[in-house]
Amino acid sequence: MSLEEIIQCIRTIPQNVLEPIQNHSIGELFDILDADGTGNIDEEEFVDGMLQIIVSDADPDIIQILSLSKANRRKIAQIEVLLSKIDRGARKRTVRMGTAESSRMGTKESSGMCSNESMR
Repeated sequence: MSLEEIIQCIRTIPQNVLEPIQNHSIGELFDILDADGTGNIDEEEFVDGMLQIIVSDADPDIIQILSLSKANRRKIAQIEVLLSKIDRGARKRTVRMGTAESSRMGTKESSGMCSNESMR
C-alpha cells in the first residue's frame, strides 16, 4: 500500500480504532506502519502496526521508534551477511594468489637450478 492507499483506507477504519493516533498525521501513521522503511506497506506491516497501536498503551512515537529499530536490526543483519560474503571472497582470492605465487616461485627456482647445473 502506498501513502495514498493508506489515506483511502483510513476513512473506512472505525473512529474508536483510530483514537490512539488522533494526534498524529496520516503521514506519521504511514511511517509507523512502514516497518521496513520501503515506502510501501504490505498487509502484514499494516495489520501488525495497527494491532500494536490499538492494544498498546505506548505513545505512537514510541511504537515508531521501536519499528524503526527493528528495521535497522534487519538491515544490519543483511549488511553483516554481505560483509561475510565479501570477506570469504577476499580470503579465497588471497589463497589463490598465494598458490599462484608459490607456483611461480617454484618455476623460477627450478629454472634457476637448471641453468646453474648447466654452467658446471
